[in-house]
Amino acid sequence: MNCDQQPTACFWKKQLPPQWRRHIYLFAVVSVLLPRLLFLAIAPNRIGGNGPEFIHVAENLANSKGFALEGGTPDAYNSPLYIFFLAASRKVFGSQLIPVKLFQIGFDVVLVLVLMRLCLRFFSGVATALFVLLFSFHPLLLYYTTYIAEEPLLILFVGLGFFAICAAVYQGRYRYFGLAGVLFGMASLTKGTPIALPFLIAGSLWLFHRQPKRPTALSLLFFLLTYAATLSPWALRNYTLFGYFSLTAKGFGKAFYWGSDPRMFAEPSTPIWVSGHKVQKEDFPGDTEERKLNSLVFKREKQYYDQGVKNYQKLLKQPGALLKLLVLKATRSLYATEANRLAANLAVLAVQLPLIVFGAIGIVRLFRRDVTRPLALLLLIYMGYFYLAVTVGLPMVRYFAPALPMLFIAAMAGISRLTVREDAAMPVSLQSPHR
Repeated sequence: MNCDQQPTACFWKKQLPPQWRRHIYLFAVVSVLLPRLLFLAIAPNRIGGNGPEFIHVAENLANSKGFALEGGTPDAYNSPLYIFFLAASRKVFGSQLIPVKLFQIGFDVVLVLVLMRLCLRFFSGVATALFVLLFSFHPLLLYYTTYIAEEPLLILFVGLGFFAICAAVYQGRYRYFGLAGVLFGMASLTKGTPIALPFLIAGSLWLFHRQPKRPTALSLLFFLLTYAATLSPWALRNYTLFGYFSLTAKGFGKAFYWGSDPRMFAEPSTPIWVSGHKVQKEDFPGDTEERKLNSLVFKREKQYYDQGVKNYQKLLKQPGALLKLLVLKATRSLYATEANRLAANLAVLAVQLPLIVFGAIGIVRLFRRDVTRPLALLLLIYMGYFYLAVTVGLPMVRYFAPALPMLFIAAMAGISRLTVREDAAMPVSLQSPHR
């Protein structure tokens, strides 16, 4: 089939001709920008969540007072990278938050353009367009992009890391493994959720990847070393100030502890953080926000983790109660939002459930072909890791958000038999797919 003579047929089954690729990139930029700018115009001043604390630490940083909380006490609780981003914006644009949100919209544009290169290597034009539409209009991505939260920067680094590790696996070049390690490190410095993901990727690639060629032990070791090197300056800073080699204490123990207690889910209509603080006051009556102001934050988080282990040990002796808790959490992690409003939960569920079903079908289809099997393995690792983190810890769908672009890729592979290119045999490269 000559794609220059029959571009419409190639749109459905093969690699797009060059003139169509330019159009699809423009389509992607416009599709991502328009709904986000509209959403920002409707609600320009939304902060919420941990936003006020991020802004306060960023203000201290911008004013040369260090990475510190109120009173100048060094912050041991928050991850650094997003706050550094806020501080840089504050230094240039002042206290205005609109520039921050516009940059976050730009993060989404960059990520969709990069992942489109991956899509164009393996999928037809119609599948790539479908990926763009899913990315552009998914309610969680729209919501967090115009929010003062870590998720937009986290999703960017996790997505870029996914592209880099795909390029590394298919090209087998050390520079791609090194780049992937740096990007995963920056993701972990943005939020601690993906901290164990590189080790899972390296182990899975070594044990299960056979086609077209398994990465060497040295290349995977280089990947992990660059990852560790990226994390080491902040870990050293925490050791110097607090005596712990740790990236952040935030959420490590508490999320696990909250997710281990059935009392958290006794009242489904109650927001999860309300139930969490209620249970926390019962188990730790002396626990206050003061824990953020000194090095005891690390010890307190360890106490949360230890209590979570005890809760799960008790549940292991009650298989029925444990199964009920895990099923409840697995279900809630498909839809439970911070708003905890029925309309919001149903809207997210209506989007997430079909995507997960089609994503499972897509993973199976990709595993059946040698050329797409490594891609299927990486997609499965990503989605499994973040879904497991959500299910074991807090069952809130926002914590699955970094894996959403991977879910979109898997889902479009499962929607139609026309989505995977007939001639999908070209290796992933960081170069433009039409060079």
